[in-house]
Amino acid sequence: MPIVELPELLAALPPALQAMAADMFHVARATGTLDPPDAMIPWLARHFGSLEEARRQTTVRVCNRLTLEEALFNPLRALR
Repeated sequence: MPIVELPELLAALPPALQAMAADMFHVARATGTLDPPDAMIPWLARHFGSLEEARRQTTVRVCNRLTLEEALFNPLRALR
């Protein structure tokens, strides 16, 4: 399952496990848009296979509430 589905995976846990996960982690998903300059469009299409995927990207941010360490996951960026 892709990392962008982590919020749904957590929501599908039994209530007791959801509460434990929420105590330990803050998970947020966001979608961002990109308006690249014309000169960058061929590069984006070549590296990501689709200009539209590069224009609209979903990221997942996970924060460990105990240590305050964070990780930001962007599946499209992982393709580079």
